[in-house]
Order: sequence, then C-alpha cells, then structure tokens
Amino acid sequence: MRILCGLSSLLLVLAPFAARSSAEEPNTVTYHSRVAGPAHSIKFLPPNVVAADGELTLFADYNDVQGNSVRLYLVNRTQSRIGFSSQDGDIYVMLEAASEDGEWERAQTHQSSWCGNSYMVTPSLRPGEYFSLFGDFPSQGEERKVRFRMYRDDEYLLSDDTPDDFYMDMEMGKLPKLPVNLISNTGKGRARPEVIAAARRDTLAVPYGNFATVRDLATGAEVWNLDPFRNGDRSSAVAALGRFPTDESFTLLRTFLNDPDRSMAAAAMRGLAKMGLKFEPAENLYQQLLHGDDVSLRASATYALNERPITPEVIRFAKEVLSHDDLMVRTMAMSVLARQCKNDPEIKEYINSIYDDPDPKMQSIFETKLLPTCINREREKKGRFRE
Repeated sequence: MRILCGLSSLLLVLAPFAARSSAEEPNTVTYHSRVAGPAHSIKFLPPNVVAADGELTLFADYNDVQGNSVRLYLVNRTQSRIGFSSQDGDIYVMLEAASEDGEWERAQTHQSSWCGNSYMVTPSLRPGEYFSLFGDFPSQGEERKVRFRMYRDDEYLLSDDTPDDFYMDMEMGKLPKLPVNLISNTGKGRARPEVIAAARRDTLAVPYGNFATVRDLATGAEVWNLDPFRNGDRSSAVAALGRFPTDESFTLLRTFLNDPDRSMAAAAMRGLAKMGLKFEPAENLYQQLLHGDDVSLRASATYALNERPITPEVIRFAKEVLSHDDLMVRTMAMSVLARQCKNDPEIKEYINSIYDDPDPKMQSIFETKLLPTCINREREKKGRFRE
C-alpha cells in the first residue's frame, strides 16, 4: 500500500507537466483524462480560441479531435494567479451531455484516490497564461449536444511569490477562494448512456448531482458502486439534501432527523442548516432545534453551524453555549470556534485564555482532546492531550 502511494506521489509531481489523451474507447468508468499540461503564454493561444479579457475561460475546440479526446483550453485573462484543485494533476474538467428535456448530465465518471498525496500538487495559472488539455470525447454512443464543466465551486487565489511546486494541503485553509462556475462552449458529440447512469453513483454524484440522484442515494434506492476506496455513505447524501430548498427535500430531512442511526440524524441537521439559508421553513425549524431542550439535537444543530458562514453573531453564540450544562453541546460549540483558530488570531487567543479556566465545565471541553492545534504548546502543561 505504501509503495503504491509512493508511486502516486511521483505521478502527481509529473502529471501537471504532461497532458495526455486516450487513443482507445473509454471504458464505462473513465478516470483522469483532464490532466493539466504546462502553462503557456496566451501569445501562443490559437486564434480560434475565444477567451474574454478579464475572465477565466474554458474553451473546447471541437475541430481538434484526437482519438476519443478533444482539445480544451483553460485560459486565465484575469488579473489574479489562480491555483486549481486537482487529483494527480486532474483538474476535474468533465464531459456533460444534454438530455432530451435539455437537462445537462455528467457523461464521465470519477473515482477518488485513496492516497492523500494525490491531492497535494496544485496546478496554477498566472495572468495571461493557459493550459492545453484533453477532454473525453467518445466516438461511440448517442449523438448529443455536449459541453465541458469544471466540477469545482471555487478555486484558490495565489500570490505572485507562491512556489510553482505549491502543496495545497499544507496551506489551503489560509488562502482566499475564487468562486467559479466554469462551463465551456457547446458542440456536437456523443455520450454513452451507461456512463451517464454510472456517473449518478460515483463520488461526485452527491456534491453535484440533481435532486433525484441525491434523494435516491440518501434513501438507499441507489447505492454507490464505483469507488472501492472511498465508497460514499448514505449520510453524506442526506446532508446534501440541504442543497435543494424545496418542500420535498425539507420533508425528507425532517424524517431523517428521527432516524435511529444518530449519524443520519446529524447529517440531516447539517442539511437543514444549509437549507435554512435559502428556505424559511427550514430556517425556522433549525433555529428551534438550535435553541431547544433536546440536548442531542441541540448538540448536532450547534455543530451544523459549521455549514454556515462563521459570522461575529455565530462566534458570540458559540461562546455563550460554552456554559451549557451538557458536555456534548459545549464541545460542539467549541468545535465551531476551533475551526477558526488557524485563521483568526483573536479566536486562538480566546481559546488559549480559557484553557486554564477553573470552571469544571470549561475544563471538560478541553479534556475531549479536541483542540491540540489551537493551544499554544506552553499551555499543554496539564497533559490533557497525552494518550
């Protein structure tokens, strides 16, 4: 296992510098054809590539087809250097096909990596640079209107002096994010129905699938079947129901709140917290549970605050809840604060200031071994974090 992970480390270092395409028809499960090649100056950009000034653009050249791949261009004409999330150099650009009713469906499957090294290297583009890469373009299947989409909601803004061999996992929590909704121009192509069906059950189905897909995975009507290393669990699909601010999704989340499996109930609470930002009935119920007498639900509701923007009001609320009688409620309130300690010096100072608080309630929070990364080493004198 370690040897394989070591080989993965070598591949991920090489991947950003070598685009590749497939000369064979893709299998039903197709992985990693979207590897970014080296960055080039836009002065070398082909004249037919449309890339508006001031924007990050994904352009597909449907006249440049090689085997079962089509040439794609990711062009940075913004004023910022942008770092792209990747897996072994794959920046998550995938084929989509239009259905008969006009809905876009992912026509390419994805498998996550079991090795953490796969996610370390971050390809980046400086202003005035582009990547040339290949997208899946099957030569067999149904004729469809197609396009390409980057399956990420945000990327990272890098400084000019960030090294090219930048490792995202070490610094990502400190970086500002750039929201993206990157979709290419459309063209004529082909899509394989069996691949579209398989994509509804892979690791991207929950964060990016439509309501029917997420609902079926949450209820168990469909199961993940493509990822032997990171098989999805139903709780992640339950939490993802919060993406859909509808009566049907809200009803499902309320049902899961009473699930005897507490992990499912906690997931439902996270979904409820997310949905409440856009759907008033969900917000009313969430606030009721966040301030209610059921300590189990209140604890999970408090933890679910992590699904929301951490505003000054949320911080004040978390500090107040630290005095609650129930240990789990107190611990979940501290978890909200602890997630901010790396990026907010004031919160880190606050957590350190109460580390030696004589109140047994406060001491019990730290004894949960929740916060070793937030506590200054000289304050670990009590040995609470020793195994």
